[in-house]
Amino acid sequence: MAKSGTRGSAGPAPCRCFFELTPDPVVVVDPGGLVRHGNPSWNRHAGPRPGKSAARPFEGFFLPGDRRVVRAAIRDLASGSPSTSFRARMKGAGAPAREFSWSLTSCPEDGSILGIGREAGPSRETDDRFRLAVEAAPNAMMVVAPGGRIVLVNAETEKLFGYSREELLNLPLDALVPPRFRRKHSSSCAEYFGDPSPRTMGSGRDLLGLRKDGREIQIEIGLNPMSTREGTFAMVSLIDITERKRLEEKLRLESVRDPLTGLYNRRYLEASLDREIHRCGRKKVPLALVFMDVDRFKRFNDTFGHAAGDEVLRKVGRLLKTGTRHGDIACRYGGEEFVLALPETSLEPAIRKAERLCRKMGETRLAKEGRPLGRVTLSAGVAAFPDHGSSPAEILKAADRALYRAKRGGRDRAALAR
Repeated sequence: MAKSGTRGSAGPAPCRCFFELTPDPVVVVDPGGLVRHGNPSWNRHAGPRPGKSAARPFEGFFLPGDRRVVRAAIRDLASGSPSTSFRARMKGAGAPAREFSWSLTSCPEDGSILGIGREAGPSRETDDRFRLAVEAAPNAMMVVAPGGRIVLVNAETEKLFGYSREELLNLPLDALVPPRFRRKHSSSCAEYFGDPSPRTMGSGRDLLGLRKDGREIQIEIGLNPMSTREGTFAMVSLIDITERKRLEEKLRLESVRDPLTGLYNRRYLEASLDREIHRCGRKKVPLALVFMDVDRFKRFNDTFGHAAGDEVLRKVGRLLKTGTRHGDIACRYGGEEFVLALPETSLEPAIRKAERLCRKMGETRLAKEGRPLGRVTLSAGVAAFPDHGSSPAEILKAADRALYRAKRGGRDRAALAR
C-alpha cells in the first residue's frame, strides 16, 4: 500500500485508474484514523475531499450509532490483524444515509489503511424490510458475523441482556457468555461457521447467557445461516427459559418431596434405594437402613388435634435433616413412619445414629400456640445390606420387624434386625 500513494498520490497508473474509476468508494486513512485521500465515488457519498489541514476522522463520515463498529475495525488493524470488515451507514452528502459493507486492509510499511466500500444488500428497501422483520419478532433476535461479532439486534435482545442497542452492536458474542464457558463457546462458534446449517444450539443441555448486570439466565438458542455477499452470517433466535426451568425444578422437587416435612417421599426412596444398593454392591460396602415410627401417634392426634400432630411430624423432619450426612436419604415413608438410608454405613454406626435420634426426640419439648404437647418419642429398627437382604423390599422388611421389636420392648428405643 505504500506504493499506492497514501502520502501524495494514488500510486502507479493502473492503481490510479482503479482508484479513480471504480464505482465503489475507496479511501486511504492514516494510522491516526484520519482520511487522507478519497476517490470520486467516496467524495460523492461523503462530500468533497478534505485538505490536509482539514482531515476528518474516518468514523466521522458514519452515523453516530454506527461509529462504534468503525472504531472496533480500526482497533482490529492496530492490534495486528492484516484486514477486517464491518457494515455501517454513511452520512449522505445532501442525500439520505446509505449502508455500506467495508473491507479495510492495513499497509505493513507505514500503517496506513486502504478501505473499499460496497453498498450493502440488494436494495435498501429489502434491507429495511429485513430489519423490520427482526424488530417485530416476539423473542430476542440477533445477526452475528463470521468473526463472532453482533451486527444486528432487536429490542427484545436489549431487554434480555440489559444492554442498549449501541452497546450490543459489534460486541463479541462471547461477551454474552459466562466466562467459564467462553473457550468452549468460541470453538463451537467457529465450528458452526465452518459447517453452517439450521440447528438448535446445545441440544440436550442447559445453556447460560450473561446479562450486563452479571446475572446468568438460562436460554434456548436457534441458529439459521444467512448467505450474503459478505459471507455467511448467523441469524440467532434466543428465548429466556429461566422461569420455565425454575418451575420445572419446583415441580420436580414437589414430585419427590413430602410437602409437610420437606423430606424425600416414598417414591424417591424406592427409586434411590435400588440404585444405592447396586452401587454399594459394586463397591462391596454395606448400606444401613433405619425404619422409624412416632410412638402412640394416633393417641397424640386424638388428644391434641391434627395441627399438633403435623407439628410433631415437622419436628421429626427437622431432626432427620440436621442429623444426616451428604449422601444419606431421609424420607417420610407414610403417615408417622420415616426411613433413613445410610450408604456405606455398617450396622454398628447405624444403630448408634438411630439411638441418638430417639434420644434427641425424647428430649424435645413441643408446644402448639403456647400449649405444652408433652413428651414425644420415636422407636427405630435397623437393618443392612447385605446382612439382611439384597433388595430394598428385603431390607425394609427386616428393619420393619426390628422396629416392632423395639415397640414391644417398651418404645423410645432402637433395635437391630436379626
